[in-house]
Amino acid sequence: MKVIIRHEAELAALLQHQPAFTGIAGLDIASSDFRHWTCEGRNIQIMHVAIIGKSGYGKSSLVNALVGQDIMKTSAIEACTSEAQNAMFRIRDGQYLAFADVPGIGESAQCDEKYLSMYQDLIRKSDVVVHVLRADCRDYAIDEAAFARLFPDRASRRKVILAVNGCDKIEPLSRQTVRGPSDRQWANVQEKIRELGPRFAGVKHIIPCCANPAWRLEHLSEAITVMLEEAARVTLAVAA
Repeated sequence: MKVIIRHEAELAALLQHQPAFTGIAGLDIASSDFRHWTCEGRNIQIMHVAIIGKSGYGKSSLVNALVGQDIMKTSAIEACTSEAQNAMFRIRDGQYLAFADVPGIGESAQCDEKYLSMYQDLIRKSDVVVHVLRADCRDYAIDEAAFARLFPDRASRRKVILAVNGCDKIEPLSRQTVRGPSDRQWANVQEKIRELGPRFAGVKHIIPCCANPAWRLEHLSEAITVMLEEAARVTLAVAA
């Protein structure tokens, strides 16, 4: 599949914004076919973090918040992403960390079929998948159906993180200007997470967060780093 490179920088630029990714700098990344990409004439190894989920859930905003720059186009009223697009950070020569932002599902059955096929291709070449949900959503039927199709067994779910975005939008809404949810909202967020666990069985990390304003993104970054470190160790063991 083709991925558009929207941004490329040194890993140090990412670490300056989000120090929780520091562990990635020391990763010993074994070469593997599933990490191999040809980008602009270069043969490189990419550790992909794929960001997937429904349209309007804030996937692009989450990528922007994680990397500290407005790289991915966002909109409150229309779907913005129609192709896979990357923000890439060079770990060392020939080795990169990339955040892949993909089109959101839930717009139509025809588009969903196209985009879910895109998801499957990207997931096969990703070390970590961040499946974005919304804290203030009541009906997760589309999310659950996509999850069951993309990750049919517990082995495939080991690379998945659930990011529960928009925690400041859950009831009861507050007019106070605060960073993150109020105490009452936080109680409801925790109840929401207990509810989501059985629905998305096999996922180890369920991280409540907000992309805008940025809240608890260091917890999401830490979970991504832990899973990338584990993926690197597994690949090295297989290569040995």
